[in-house]
Amino acid sequence: MSVKISSKNLNLHYGEKHALKDVNLDIVENKITAFIGPSGCGKSTFLKTLNRMNDYVNNVKIDGEITLDGENIYDPRVDTTVLRKKVGMVFQQPNPFPMSIYDNIAYGPRIHGIKNKKKLDEIVEKSLKAAALYDEVADRLHTSALGLSGGQQQRLCIARCLAVEPEIILLDEPTSALDPISTLKIEELLMELKDKYTIAIVTHNMQQASRIADYTAFFLVGEMVEYGETKDIFSMPKDKRTEDYITGRFG
Repeated sequence: MSVKISSKNLNLHYGEKHALKDVNLDIVENKITAFIGPSGCGKSTFLKTLNRMNDYVNNVKIDGEITLDGENIYDPRVDTTVLRKKVGMVFQQPNPFPMSIYDNIAYGPRIHGIKNKKKLDEIVEKSLKAAALYDEVADRLHTSALGLSGGQQQRLCIARCLAVEPEIILLDEPTSALDPISTLKIEELLMELKDKYTIAIVTHNMQQASRIADYTAFFLVGEMVEYGETKDIFSMPKDKRTEDYITGRFG
């Protein structure tokens, strides 16, 4: 197994609040890693350290390191635009841009300098196919993305992420706003995508973690309590706190 991205002694403070405490975690290439835990336990905060989204938050102090393919992403010389091309993100609420389906997907490649229409057409088609959306929208690529259903919008956001050819996809509760059928489509999609991408997902839904994740990390009050193969975490947790959370005694 090869580690794609890794945190070492990672601490994060929001002002006085110690939000992440000494997190050490290896995320394995071409696998799905789920972060579970009660609300406010640090799992989304940790996810956002992996592509430096916390840079946008005031009063954040981060120490320790995160390495991507062995290089520290918090090195001052790192270009965050390049980093976020490598490490894409999909949020909890689908957030298509108020433009056409086509332009949503072409947006990232255009920013990164691709202007050739034929090349953009190819990227749009390939990305929508990879997100299992192309057949549903092929005849309306130039209509507003806001006309899509919630589940389609979320798959569009995944396609938009894929269009810039990332290596890692981060998803922050990507199905929490969706109905069960759309949720299932996204889960099936993620299991297909892990052949090409390394995936980390924050989920409140433990059944979801047990269905799709190869590895699971349990967070509690800013601490990463336990991490291992999903089947072991769910069937033989080593830490009493993990067991209590998984069996529904708290959370």
